[in-house]
Amino acid sequence: MNSQDLIIYQTNNSSNKLDEECSFYLGEAIKECQNIQHLTFKIEDQNNMNQILAYILQGISFCKKIKEFRFHVGEQQIGEEFGVDGSRMLGFVLNELKQLEKLHITLGNNNLIDAESVELICQGIKDQSLLQEFSFVFGDFNGLGVQGLDQISQMVASNQGLKFLSLKFGKDNQIGENGLKSIGGLLHNLPKLVQLDIYLGKQCCTNSKGFQHLFSSIKSCQNLKNLKIFIGEGNNFGEMESLGFEQGIQELLYIEELSILVGDNNNLKSTGTKNIANSIRKYQNLKTLTINILYNEIGKLGAQELACSLQNFNSLIQLNLLLGNCNFIESEGAESLSQAIQKLKNLRYLDIHLGKQSRYY
Repeated sequence: MNSQDLIIYQTNNSSNKLDEECSFYLGEAIKECQNIQHLTFKIEDQNNMNQILAYILQGISFCKKIKEFRFHVGEQQIGEEFGVDGSRMLGFVLNELKQLEKLHITLGNNNLIDAESVELICQGIKDQSLLQEFSFVFGDFNGLGVQGLDQISQMVASNQGLKFLSLKFGKDNQIGENGLKSIGGLLHNLPKLVQLDIYLGKQCCTNSKGFQHLFSSIKSCQNLKNLKIFIGEGNNFGEMESLGFEQGIQELLYIEELSILVGDNNNLKSTGTKNIANSIRKYQNLKTLTINILYNEIGKLGAQELACSLQNFNSLIQLNLLLGNCNFIESEGAESLSQAIQKLKNLRYLDIHLGKQSRYY
């Protein structure tokens, strides 16, 4: 087979589920695709999951020229979780793919991805000398824990050529203060990093010290151009935490794209919003800015602080300003935002949501 691209996609449909015979022949066919450089494998709810994966992953292990690998396992039923066995197989395959430049792994909800599972996967990724782009997505209820994050940190430290890093953690992954400290630790080892995405799901960390560890480490990534920070619901990202964010990113000199999402019930309020506004004020070279704050009672004062920062972005091309319900910005806050946006002479794309009222321009 001469094609360099292969996509294997099993949808979440009972009529599309693979059986062992089908997956065996699929694995045998994949073995013949030894010129493949870009492979996407996605499987949803599946009976006899790990036996099916064994045949397919064995086939993938023969494709030594793969440069980009996207691996996605969706949410599984009880008894069919990816778990340790699936992680061991995936780690083995990754260890065979020495030409990897881009690796994206998504493990959906309820897949029992604990510290042992992560260690097995990370063993296959360590010392991938060509790896430049890496993302790891953990769905809800996987019980990753601090030890799992330590494994990720050690693995990333062995791949210092990374330019793109994305880590996303769903709710109930037991991250906590020490988990964020571990994430912060790995950032010190990535001098070439250009893009960083961090997503913390519901109640991943409610400790201000955890956020301080994370944000104080981001400033070591001096070459960052694209930064996305997503703080999910109920992480207690309030005044002190947002101040840590302000202090952490103020030394980043080359930011061109910045996204900040603060989910419901984080107690941000006007003071926390002021800290965020202060943190972005210095980035005169911003081209794309996204601010998404939901149900955080930022008030008109918070909106006015954002407006004060926005009006100085002469190079801004795209602005996404999403201030959801229960932010109480009132007419004064809306007017300040409107006046600030009118001063953005180079703006081409504008998306505004103010509570229940939405406007597109």
